[in-house]
Order: sequence, then C-alpha cells, then structure tokens
Amino acid sequence: MKKTLTILVLSLSTLSCLAQHKFEVIATDVDLFWNAFDKFRTAKSTEDSIRIIHDEYISKGTAGVGQFMKGRIQNARYLQQTISKHKSYYSYLQHHTPKLQAVVPRMNRHYKRLLKLYPDAYIPKVYFVIGALNSAGTIHQDPVIGVDMFGFYPETPKNELSPWLLSVLRPIEQIDIVVFHEIVHILQKGYPEQEETLLKKSITEGAADFIGELVTRSNINKHIHAYANPREREL
Repeated sequence: MKKTLTILVLSLSTLSCLAQHKFEVIATDVDLFWNAFDKFRTAKSTEDSIRIIHDEYISKGTAGVGQFMKGRIQNARYLQQTISKHKSYYSYLQHHTPKLQAVVPRMNRHYKRLLKLYPDAYIPKVYFVIGALNSAGTIHQDPVIGVDMFGFYPETPKNELSPWLLSVLRPIEQIDIVVFHEIVHILQKGYPEQEETLLKKSITEGAADFIGELVTRSNINKHIHAYANPREREL
C-alpha cells in the first residue's frame, strides 16, 4: 500500500493583495525514512541498522530533518533504539503516511483563514519528517512536524506504546491541527531575553491553541482540555 510521497506544493491563493504568499509542504523525508526502514528490517547487526538510518535517512534528509535533530531525533543510534522498541507501530504507520496528501486541501483552507486574521503572516514552508516518538512538531527556522506521532487508530498495535504515547498519539487526519499550532508559534514575537516561566509558557501555548482553533476549527490538546475544563476553578 506504500505510495510515493513526493514534494507536496501548496500554492495558496488568497485575496489579490495577498497573492504573493505561498506555502510549501515538503514531505520527501517521509519517503527517505521508509526506504531506510525497509533496509533496516534486513540489517545484520545493531551497528548495521544504525549506519542505514544515518546514511539513508539523516544524511540525505532535508533541512527539516536537520532542524528536528536536537532533542528529538538526536542521532542515528537513538532513532534506531526507538524503532527497535516500537517495530510494530512503525510498520503500521507506514501504511498510513500516504494519507498526508489528502490533508493538503484542508491546510489550504486553514492558511486562508490565518491570512484573514494576520494579513502579514508569511510561512514559506512546512516540513514533514519521521522522528523518535517524542515530538509532534517544533519550530526552529521552519515548522517541522513529526509524522510518527500520527499513527493512532483502533487497529494500531498498542503493546509497545507507553501510557504517555497512548494519550498523545493521533490519527494522521489530524496532523493539520498541529501544523497550524506550530505556525502560530512562529508568528509569536515574544521576548527572547525573558525568563522561561510557567506564566510565559501558559500564555504562548494558550495563544497558539486559541488561534490554532480559530483557524482549524479544532484543538490540538483535547486530552488536556478534558482534564482541565472540569477543574478550571481549581487551576
């Protein structure tokens, strides 16, 4: 069922005065990962599998993979260990990543709504990569989305998944919500010299949730809302 994911280019047409804005979705790293994963299955040793991941995925990856290394993919050895502990999950995910192509039209609509709220917003590209099951997305220079966090379905093999993963994994059809949560973070100017306090994180994450929900008509953190809403007064 594996289909080739080529670069998905989404040229978003908005009002004539905003026609210069373009939004590019780059998913070639997903193909690279699965090519490496197929070779990984037949690796003769742990060191051989680490080499395959490094040579066939990390070294050949786009800037998105590079931006997703720190604190996420980390290195080839760490990714190899994660895959080895979650082989059934990654194998199952492989059949669902072609669905990324169907999400692109929704991102088109979300981007138009974002431009209505923030006409000067300019997000040139978003990268989709496969990571180490520890982050759905981040921003460094561009939004980078960890597709590995979007393989949760009723039939998903769950015996390898931790309680945390069971609470945060989503179906790939919801990946657009995370994309626009991260895009809002890029638009937040903030004060870099400011200390990282709980209040600062609450405001920045809360604002990203709020604007993201206006744009996508859905919320990235439904599991948190399920816990916090009944305890609003206490919190």
